[in-house]
Amino acid sequence: MKGDFTRRTFRSENHYRGVLLQQGRVALDADWNEQVDIQSHHDEVTARDVIGAGGGPRGGAGFAITDAAGGVPRACPAEDLRLSAGRYYVGGVLCENEEPVPLAAQPDLPGVRLPGVDGRYAAYLDVWREHLTAVERPELREVALGGPDTATRSRTVWQVRLAPVADAVADAVLDAATPADVAASFPPDAGRSTGRLRARAQAPEAAPTPCLIPPSAGYRRLENQLYRVEIREEPGGPAYVWSRDNGTVVARLVGAEGDTLTIDRPGRDRLSGFGKGDLVEVIDTAAGRRGECGALARLTGADEVTLTVAWVAGAAPAGLAEPPLSGRSDPTLVRRWDCAAAVPVGEGWADLEDGVQIQFEAAGARYRNGDHWLIPARTALAGTDLDADLAGDVEWPMDDGRPAFRPPEGIEHRTALVALLDRAGGAWTLASDCRALFTPLADTQPPHVPAAGLHVEAVWLPAPGAELRKDAGVRLEDLLGGVAVRLDGTPSPGLTGKPVLTLTLDLPHPLFPAERRDWGLAKGSTTVLGTRPLDLAGLVSVEDRDLVWRPAQEARAGVESVLNAAHALTGRVRCRLTVNGRAVMDAQDPRRVLNGLALSRIRDDEGVDLVLPTVDDVRGADFTMWFWVAVPDLDGKFDASVFDRHVFV
Repeated sequence: MKGDFTRRTFRSENHYRGVLLQQGRVALDADWNEQVDIQSHHDEVTARDVIGAGGGPRGGAGFAITDAAGGVPRACPAEDLRLSAGRYYVGGVLCENEEPVPLAAQPDLPGVRLPGVDGRYAAYLDVWREHLTAVERPELREVALGGPDTATRSRTVWQVRLAPVADAVADAVLDAATPADVAASFPPDAGRSTGRLRARAQAPEAAPTPCLIPPSAGYRRLENQLYRVEIREEPGGPAYVWSRDNGTVVARLVGAEGDTLTIDRPGRDRLSGFGKGDLVEVIDTAAGRRGECGALARLTGADEVTLTVAWVAGAAPAGLAEPPLSGRSDPTLVRRWDCAAAVPVGEGWADLEDGVQIQFEAAGARYRNGDHWLIPARTALAGTDLDADLAGDVEWPMDDGRPAFRPPEGIEHRTALVALLDRAGGAWTLASDCRALFTPLADTQPPHVPAAGLHVEAVWLPAPGAELRKDAGVRLEDLLGGVAVRLDGTPSPGLTGKPVLTLTLDLPHPLFPAERRDWGLAKGSTTVLGTRPLDLAGLVSVEDRDLVWRPAQEARAGVESVLNAAHALTGRVRCRLTVNGRAVMDAQDPRRVLNGLALSRIRDDEGVDLVLPTVDDVRGADFTMWFWVAVPDLDGKFDASVFDRHVFV
């Protein structure tokens, strides 16, 4: 941010939550701006944690690539491609597009044409922030103040760029690349900055005695400054320029003819204006948004608003004098730098001025136009308890007593893949919409809360008046006296006579002599291969809060006979009790059905007990349990004719 700031103090690793003013203290821009940075950091991290790296709200998401009619592009001419209106979050930053715009004529990406070579392309949203002052946006100036500017603005810039998928995936999947192939590594790391820098005040030279401070030690200017070091991509490789005023000496270009430039206003004085011998950069705002650097020139003359230049490249940049310069919403700027020329990035400590030194970490690192570092330089204060003869210093993070290498303070780019596009024969087709969509919290259906229903409170045997427990033994005569299931409400009387409560015997199989011979089992063998279910015939009635099952009269003898046949094979037979939860409803409210899910626990005797009453986790769940019926010994008597007559009729 090229603003007239004292310094920038925000560091996320400090974990500050807010800036608190104290009474009677000086108010500084750095404090106010740190509060803004703290809040922005918290907002963006929260949005990134909730939404993810990129996402848009369903029903309000923008940046879909469509045709001119808002449909899916199919063999669509380049001029008909559009970006839909709406919102999208990239790395926690909100991007807003108020109305559909042509993909080839985006407001923040002017002068960029779509690719002219057939192939598959990744469309990605590139988001960053630009800093605007009253020079770029005159409406920020309060005219009632008579000319001075006040606060500046930070603005979100979004650009949907196209890059060949070949930059991100292997040739093997190039023609059929999917979002999964591209998203993990796109955009390629080749476009990201890796260079780092550190700064210091000049190290002292050897002194004859420890009490003498060499005149060349430390920061030696009389003014407190905020130095800015900024990267430029030059033909010979990355270079840097620097300013002692954070690049704030700037004017709007309103006219250009040959080597003569006309700016909108002169500086307030020599320190805040332009003078002969200054190095200036002339840059179109649109070019800056495209990631380009401006043209450098040396001032050979400066007279109020008229500047005479000698272009470093030998000629003025193309299109500089295109009218109307003064009426552009994105103006061309003339910015002063305080170095003699652009300096190639190299190794070792390099002098800026008056004891301020910088060092880049290593040769071969990647840089991009606009990478910058801010270096606050402070003088020793006279009239304080500090020695007025002491040299000043620069404020820079330290690591083990030495200046630490730091990545650029900007420009921070955040990206998100939004689409894959195919170009064939000059026409464009959408291969995949890669936007991630989320449902806003207020539109999300609340979690399912199971409706309160009827619950099973107990199971008991009416004949002996005893509780029937899961995994417990029951005498046959007690079972034949009926089984009752007690609910916490009154079941509908209409359930009487309905098979909503059933008992099933799991008989050993094969059971009868003929069956055992068919299975090749020897006479006298007690081998059991499995079980065979037998639903016991019975009648269900509703008695107050109980569902009561009683065996049909004609089935009693048959049950006794079949259990007698099982006596030779086992001493007990499992019986399963089931209540159909969806069929049992409350007498007063038919919507209140039985929620029969019951939890279990292990008894001290290692049996399994039910935990009653049942729970509401599953609406309409069946209630099930098992117990054991002791097999009676009827002296080996078994009348097959009786069994057939009572069980299988």
